Amino acid sequence: MQTTIYRKRIALIPLMAGVLALAGCTNDDYDFNEVDSTLGIGSGELTLPVSSTDFILLDDVLDIDGTECVRLDDAKNYVFYRDGGDVEPARPNIDKIEISKNGEHDNRVVPFRLVSGAKGHGVRRGAAGSVAVAEGTLNLFNYEGDKPEEVVALYEATSESHFSLDVFFSDNLKNNVSKLKTLVLSFSRYMVLSDLTVSQSYQLVGGYEIRLNDVNPKNGVHIKGNVRQLDFRKGQADPLLGTLTIDEARGKIVLDGQVNVRAEIDMADVNAPGQGALSSMTVESELTLDRFIVTGAAGRFEPKIELNNLGETEVGDVPSFLKDGNVVIDLFNPQIILELSNDMDIEGDVSGTITAYKDGNVIVNNGKEAIVNVSGIHINRHPQTLAEVVTVTRVCICRNADALTEAERESFDVIKEVDNLSDLIRTIPDRVTFDNVLVKADATKEGSFKMGYDYTVGPKYSINAPLAFAKDARIVYTDSIDDWNGDLQDFDLADGAYIQLMANIENRVPLFLTVKAEALAVGGELLGDDKVSVEVDRTIIASSNEGTASGHTPIVITIRPKKKGAIKELDGLAVTFEGDATIPGAEPVTGVVLNAEKHYIKATDIRVKVVGTVIAEL
Repeated sequence: MQTTIYRKRIALIPLMAGVLALAGCTNDDYDFNEVDSTLGIGSGELTLPVSSTDFILLDDVLDIDGTECVRLDDAKNYVFYRDGGDVEPARPNIDKIEISKNGEHDNRVVPFRLVSGAKGHGVRRGAAGSVAVAEGTLNLFNYEGDKPEEVVALYEATSESHFSLDVFFSDNLKNNVSKLKTLVLSFSRYMVLSDLTVSQSYQLVGGYEIRLNDVNPKNGVHIKGNVRQLDFRKGQADPLLGTLTIDEARGKIVLDGQVNVRAEIDMADVNAPGQGALSSMTVESELTLDRFIVTGAAGRFEPKIELNNLGETEVGDVPSFLKDGNVVIDLFNPQIILELSNDMDIEGDVSGTITAYKDGNVIVNNGKEAIVNVSGIHINRHPQTLAEVVTVTRVCICRNADALTEAERESFDVIKEVDNLSDLIRTIPDRVTFDNVLVKADATKEGSFKMGYDYTVGPKYSINAPLAFAKDARIVYTDSIDDWNGDLQDFDLADGAYIQLMANIENRVPLFLTVKAEALAVGGELLGDDKVSVEVDRTIIASSNEGTASGHTPIVITIRPKKKGAIKELDGLAVTFEGDATIPGAEPVTGVVLNAEKHYIKATDIRVKVVGTVIAEL
């Protein structure tokens, strides 16, 4: 008897079909021509010689060519895998902040006064220890700017603001004082000056204070530079020295600033006698200060991250054993691998909805839509000190976090466990979307931000579902064993006669296998139970111990004609294989990934028995 098995691409259960096929083709003693020549016409029982199959590996049967949604990983495990589509990244941006002058500068004149060494009503030239001091505010100014709503708090700001400060001395001072011992010009302490050009040698102290010695009053002092930084923390520390605050009620940044002066004259350098001449000596200045353009800041920010979806996946070709209407894909630990790139020095959180569709509609399983909501997915910040262009946060959304290996755990920044994740592919979908996405910056934590700059936040995801089943899983595969008719057309069985195939099945596949069969006529149509019945007596026991220990099951397949001449029409069997993770009375087999090289079936002690009378047309 010649048999043929048509192996479908990416088929799991055709292993059993292979066993049945090999029962007919591995030993010439099973050819029915031999049976005829031995039996002739009569009655009784004939058992043909015992045979066995080789190990039938999953890899021998399943043809993985990369075009379907199931593939082999590096460890030869079968994995349901699909990449998400390309998604245009979000471009978070906060406009530069402009803080402009509010009114005119208040320029003031500061007089000198004698602070030590004076006796009587006059001071003689050269009196040791006598010092005259001019101390006070030279300039007052006020600026305001709109605070963007994305700016929650400001601590420091990088600014662009050019200034020039010209300091002048009264004629009386220029005519009677050869030099000023010291001149200290102090801007508000929240300012940091840079790129200074000063008409004589100087020291910059604390970033805001310019100190000069031995100043020639005839020349005055001329300073140009930039205010490169504003420190909001210092701007609230000492209101007497100027303030830098945020008026939350008006949404304004308010800058009240000043330039203070302290000038000292050693009275030994004064030519004019007397206190009266000293009192008419003064310091004044003229300040030009541009608007402040804030180009970067440290603080707390909540930029808008407009990323409405993370892409969608087209499932594509589906293996035949996943297409049957009775299939239940209850996977033990499906995973969605999400990569979120971020070049902002700001953390964030992502939430969204994953939805599975079939034929354009949301899939419904047991009255529930295949919709999974995920939230609280953390996005790592990208510290500005890093040399890398972006920081990538790797996220694993999974059903059973405990099933991940240690190496897998270490490869992810975030592991998010979602109990109903397997609902997405319980029925194999056509399409999976990840939308209704909300990406929100974490405004509770400090970070830095470049104003007027387009940052990039981009997603990439894939579905990675190892074929390891949970307790409700069921897969169904239908195959055929045919081309028998050429050997059977000259034979028939008398009433009550039948054929039996018996074997012991060693099963290393982690599924309970239920075999059902129906008779096929020439051309592939079913003969029907009214002509030929096919009975399989039991379910094949699954492997155990995480797929490392075989289950052993004896089975008997009985082919029984119901009508005279039915055997002449028989061309083979249509065999359905149902693989279940659970059967009544046995512990479920769950969490074992199907492996191309470790899982197999082997049939031993194969015997074919003909019971009853064989009728030959010689």
